[in-house]
Amino acid sequence: DCLLSRGLGDVYKRQMWNRFHYSLQRRKMKRKIGTAVLLMVSILIINVDGTYAKTSKNLLKNPGFESSDFSMWKYKGTGMDKLDYYTEDPVGIWNKKDDCHSGNYTFHFWSTYKHHFKLEQTISKKKLNKNKTYKASVYIQGDEVGADAEIYLYVIADGKKYVSGMVELDGWQDWKKLTIDNIRCKKGNVKIGIYVDHAADGWGMIDDFYFGQE
Repeated sequence: DCLLSRGLGDVYKRQMWNRFHYSLQRRKMKRKIGTAVLLMVSILIINVDGTYAKTSKNLLKNPGFESSDFSMWKYKGTGMDKLDYYTEDPVGIWNKKDDCHSGNYTFHFWSTYKHHFKLEQTISKKKLNKNKTYKASVYIQGDEVGADAEIYLYVIADGKKYVSGMVELDGWQDWKKLTIDNIRCKKGNVKIGIYVDHAADGWGMIDDFYFGQE
């Protein structure tokens, strides 16, 4: 009887061990499958992001003024001959993070007298696909610009001028986004810019220009 009991006990132990081992292997297998699924999802997300970034690339140089080279931007208006860091002029590149839409730099304007200007950049036709449509945007915040202020984004392509809607500025960190869609660029270079005409003591910041495929 003792031998029989011991034999049955060993069989029971082996059965329990086999069950435990099988359960352990199943958990390991599930963990591997879960890891594989997560990896596949991660790869898919990376591919999707990569594709989006490629097709929607911003064609503008230094769109948020983070680089110290501003030569691609053309400033036309009162206050200075070319774009530079802000000093005592009505306009300039401002280094105050809280005043930026993103990054550490933004285009700043302020004047004690009525002031108008435009800031624009030219995109080479070599970067453009005549079979695609494009969109443009920019962010702006500010105040005290006056009831008759004119502020709009514009794009000049194929001899046609596209213009966004007018915007009203309502205060600090109240960013407004100006947009233009369905832009056709079949021949020649493209210009994108912003026009601002504001009253005395008007001020604001402009940041994060964008021009890319829809």
